[in-house]
Amino acid sequence: MFSIATMKTRTGVYYILSLMLLLCVSGRAQTPSFMPGAGGKSAKSDTTKAARKPGSAWTIDRLGAHYESIVDTIPHNYQKQAVPSMVADAYATTGNLGAEGQTQLFFDRKPTSDFFFNDALRAWMPQQEETKFYNVYTPMTLLSYNFGGNKKSNQDRLRAIFAGNVNRRIGVGANLDYLYSKGSYEYQAVKDFNFGFTAYYKGDRYGIEAFYNHYNMTNKENGGITNDLYILDPAELQGGVKKIDPKNIPTRLSAAHSRVWGQQLFINQSFNFGFWRDEAVNDTLTREVYQPVTKLLWNLEFSNARHRFINTNQSQASDFWENFYLNAEKTDEKTRQWRVSNTFGIELLEGFQKWAKFGLTAYARYDMLQFNQVADSVTMLDPLPAGLTPLPEGINVSPVGRQNLLWVGGRLAKRQGSILTYVADARFGLLGDVIGDVEVKGDVTTRFKLFSDTVAITARGHFRNVAQPYLMQHYISNHFAWDNDFSKTRSLRVGGDLTIPWTKTRISIGFENLQNYVGMGLDAHPFQDSDNIQIFSATLEQRLKFGIWNWDNTITYQTTSKAETLLQYVPLFQGIQRPLCTSGRRLQLLHKLLRTDLSAGYNEFPLARRNEDRQLSFCQCLCHLQTQKDSILPHDVARQPRLDIQQLFLNAPLSTQSSSIPTRYLCRLRKLNAYVTLSSTSLAQWSHHPLCRSALCGNRSHVCTTQMQLGALSGSKNRSVGRRHA
Repeated sequence: MFSIATMKTRTGVYYILSLMLLLCVSGRAQTPSFMPGAGGKSAKSDTTKAARKPGSAWTIDRLGAHYESIVDTIPHNYQKQAVPSMVADAYATTGNLGAEGQTQLFFDRKPTSDFFFNDALRAWMPQQEETKFYNVYTPMTLLSYNFGGNKKSNQDRLRAIFAGNVNRRIGVGANLDYLYSKGSYEYQAVKDFNFGFTAYYKGDRYGIEAFYNHYNMTNKENGGITNDLYILDPAELQGGVKKIDPKNIPTRLSAAHSRVWGQQLFINQSFNFGFWRDEAVNDTLTREVYQPVTKLLWNLEFSNARHRFINTNQSQASDFWENFYLNAEKTDEKTRQWRVSNTFGIELLEGFQKWAKFGLTAYARYDMLQFNQVADSVTMLDPLPAGLTPLPEGINVSPVGRQNLLWVGGRLAKRQGSILTYVADARFGLLGDVIGDVEVKGDVTTRFKLFSDTVAITARGHFRNVAQPYLMQHYISNHFAWDNDFSKTRSLRVGGDLTIPWTKTRISIGFENLQNYVGMGLDAHPFQDSDNIQIFSATLEQRLKFGIWNWDNTITYQTTSKAETLLQYVPLFQGIQRPLCTSGRRLQLLHKLLRTDLSAGYNEFPLARRNEDRQLSFCQCLCHLQTQKDSILPHDVARQPRLDIQQLFLNAPLSTQSSSIPTRYLCRLRKLNAYVTLSSTSLAQWSHHPLCRSALCGNRSHVCTTQMQLGALSGSKNRSVGRRHA
């Protein structure tokens, strides 16, 4: 799967890059006035030409509601995209870019999906809520290519976004994301290839929006290093020699890899009923516009997800896994899921008259799901073939499982207005495994003037009483099998945000009560805790500015009422028995003349102090995290106070007046404090998975890396909105 040589891989990337650059240049040739020096006169020098409009972008939800997004050509904190541990403020990762990981902040985690193999790769996978539709006045291409490392640990990532409009009603788009990273250690390589297409038509009466996303993610699985002393004290294992090449550190697996791939097609259609009314253009002219009153909606979603795990080294497998249910010689198993969803609804639109202060929607959703798993053809034999483990008593999982699910629901929403906005959504399960399911969620935001500025207060909450996903109930593979009958999980969450613009302060507080929580246990099997568990979280975000200096701070505190259970079973709460506090400080210098971004980052992660605190481990077969049985922190390690990460970034454009393609040069210097040991790092809490030493993933000592970003905007003057410092 990873037999492609580095030279061939980069050659393919260069071909794709050259093709995209050709498209960018050809697009720019149609609009030579976009940038000074790009040919022709600049827009500023030609007073007869009107200023170009920036365009817009939006995302949609499963009911077709629009959420405003940004046309982001200069992302804030762009350099974080090359650091796996910076996917979130507290993110546990196996180390390599594009590899599995999980956020440690409870309120940032999403519920377990129907296909849990995708959950650990969610950060690198296209998501429906992140798929953007663009309305641009001239074609736009955003292209970036990041590379780093050497022959043994090279990293390449190519990303491209294209958007264009046929006219003001029809738009199309495409995106591509190719990532290849060898990692610091052997058998750790990652190769991801994602792409997608979008299209829409917005008419007065009829509208349609559709997208297609495809993902293909292949990971070599090394199971971690065999001995942590290779990182903590290599001299002890090498007869006094302190240095060691990371590629020479032995790993627990050498012939295993996992692959997750699939696609999603989403089509949302609507038909509006309304009336024509006159709209004033100026003091003397009016025009007729169509005012929709009621909207009929229908959307279709088809998704297909597959997971495959292969391991061909039996001797390593016998030391790594305890059970062999289906094949004692090797593992080659596939799990597949497909879903077809249809949603029908009717909506009374907000604002068609002055008295229509909110919109009201009623809908019904019907889902068909099918799960295909490994067929059990050997456990019924008597006697069992040599080397096989008998299945636990009571487990009888069918290789094909089907679900037919029906929900009905409604939504009340007020999105217009500057003082008060709110959304309330409720749905109820009526058919299949979701009978009796209840999901109610909502948020309300109010704004008011205070000291010549606007303060925003948002309250949000949800109540859920939901059944468990099918694969958490019924699953079989070569090394794991379960057949559960879990109760519904009940969750009540309340919280809110306070945003003060003039002080650049944001405070978020949340509280949740959980009952019948389901997680992965010490043996990598699902478990359910019937007790009531409370979780509290508070986050403070504070931005400081001194002239051209900007200093960003984020502090998060979270704790739970039942730490002994959550620490034992749910690795998410590692370190929360003593309140988890993560802070990141960013000191940024913006040079207005050279347009240079010089920033220094400092992150502090407090560590577990008690001997019973455990580390995370990664289950390669399930592509899922768990708590490691034998990873109780020794006393001398647990005394280490914290993990400090210090980073320095230089972000400078290389474009000149005569350059046709703006280029960004990014240099990063990263340091991890030398006294921090593997077992105590809270940043990468995966047992036996030390932080990567590769060029873009960090090092235990100083490392300096570079990235090149080629950004091409084909005739568009879209700018970053809301993600750069004022």
